[in-house]
Amino acid sequence: MRPSHILFSLLLVSLTVISSQAMELGPAAIAGNGCYGATQIIETGDGRLILPIRVRVNKKADAAFDRKTCNVRVPVSLAANEKLEVLDVSYPLRVVAYQGSEVKSALNVSIVGQRTSDLALTVTAIDQNISMTELLQTEPSKVLAESKCGVDTMLTGNLSVLVTGQARAFVSTGSSQVALKVVACGN
Repeated sequence: MRPSHILFSLLLVSLTVISSQAMELGPAAIAGNGCYGATQIIETGDGRLILPIRVRVNKKADAAFDRKTCNVRVPVSLAANEKLEVLDVSYPLRVVAYQGSEVKSALNVSIVGQRTSDLALTVTAIDQNISMTELLQTEPSKVLAESKCGVDTMLTGNLSVLVTGQARAFVSTGSSQVALKVVACGN
């Protein structure tokens, strides 16, 4: 798939592998009421891996709320002297909120058993309609989570979008990126 063919309305979680050390990714497990699409990992050939996940919310005016979630789990096998670091998480979000609606979106990427801060955005359309695109991202090169040394682990991603209010709203997440780094233990 050429990058020009990737539509913004698709959610593609891209895992950027920064290290040349070996790690094996198992099959992705995807679940949630907002997920649709393939569940296999795709290698792009430029050092990235893609987990195709799509989340879209289209709340109608007569509904009190609409909430969609998508959760991803990817087993990661490491060598005895290696650990996995999760770095640099980002995702774009497109919001069209009509007057009287509120949108809350949050993405959390981590290692099973750990909790990192959510990349979150709240948009409230009080007096006027709002149409916006926003790129949410963490501080570059900051270690958000790291696995135990020499132990296989599980990468997790949890995305949720909640739309409330008496007006309609549309939300679409775009290509999310997560940088992973395999490092030797003790470093």
